[in-house]
Formats: sequence, C-alpha cells, structure tokens
Amino acid sequence: RELHPHVDIRLHQGAAQELVSRVENGESDLALVGPRPNAALGWHQIKVQRLGLAVPEGHWAAHRQEVDLAECAAEPFIGMLPGYGTRMLLDALAEDAGFSPHLVFESMELTTVAGLVAAGLGVALLPLDDPYLQVGSLVPLTPPAYRELGLVWRAGDDAPPVQQFREFIRA
Repeated sequence: RELHPHVDIRLHQGAAQELVSRVENGESDLALVGPRPNAALGWHQIKVQRLGLAVPEGHWAAHRQEVDLAECAAEPFIGMLPGYGTRMLLDALAEDAGFSPHLVFESMELTTVAGLVAAGLGVALLPLDDPYLQVGSLVPLTPPAYRELGLVWRAGDDAPPVQQFREFIRA
C-alpha cells in the first residue's frame, strides 16, 4: 500500500477451490493456494511441504519412523472442510490407498485440526514443517506425499499491479 497507494488490495480467505474460482471468474486477480489447481491458470510455486500423519500421544503410530496411509483406514480422521487444499489431498491420498476417511471432525483451520488431534479425538493429515501445528506426533507418510503452496493468476493477466505483486512474491 505504501508503494502503490492507488491500488485496491483486499484479502479474501477461504477454501482453495473457492479462491481459485474467484481468480477464474475475475473476482480476484491473485490467490495464494495449495495444492496447485488443475485449472489453466498461471502458477508460481512458493513452497513444498512433506505431509505426515498427526497422531495423539500413545497412538500406535506415534513412535514409527513412517506410516503408510493404508494402515489408517479404520482410524477416525479430523480434516479440513471440503474444498480446502489439505482436505483435497487427504481425500485423494486415501482413495489411492483404497479407503474413504471416516471424518469425525471438520474445520476451516489447520491449528484447530492439530488441537483436536492433540486432544486425542482422531488423526489428521498435516504438513511436517509447520511450527504452529502442535500435535502428539507427526509421522511422515510412506510413500512420501507433498503439498504444494503457490500463487495463481489468470493466464495473460498482465495488468501492472498484478505483474508487480507477482514479482514481489517471486522475490
């Protein structure tokens, strides 16, 4: 705002699918989302996070070096609401492992998901390297699974404020 006082900057929070739709429909110029959408949008990857299974203290997987998601088919899961990136990843990884997760709680915040796991109410799919997510144990998945976080925009949108913000993020 200091560098570009005449540019209207508004922050919208929501599910990754919602934010991507806002960009596709011209309601937003840019969005920070994860995972990378399948849409025909511009993309700049900001970070890749390895995923793990968050489990409460005393859980059978708490002291494992790695865990295969297929081993967790009967577990109660805590997840993000449908449309959120981490939920899309959980659903896809569980489907690949041959099951549909039994969701006992759903949230809009990863910190809430982590807190419910720490309270012993279920397990969850979470990034391994987020210092704000405190759980009993976070066990890496095998085979390894990752979450991409990045910036999306409408391909060909070269309006100067959009270009400058993309360059700011890339830098």
